[in-house]
Amino acid sequence: MYIRQGYVYIHNWVANAVLRAATGDKKAHIVLNLTPMKFRYTVKDEYAIVMSGMYGYVSLLSYILPMYSYILRIQVEK
Repeated sequence: MYIRQGYVYIHNWVANAVLRAATGDKKAHIVLNLTPMKFRYTVKDEYAIVMSGMYGYVSLLSYILPMYSYILRIQVEK
């Protein structure tokens, strides 16, 4: 998520701005290099898979329950 949503590029942009301000060199820059980490074994985390299927329902329920209460109180008042 850090790489796909662009945070790594924003972080690199800020680091370059700080480096240029600290050194006074307008051409100073840090080269962005992304290297995958090597692991002995892969840990498959199924949380993201489960949440990708359930997040829509959870967000819908978190919206419907307060709206139900709101509409019910409006109807009781009338």
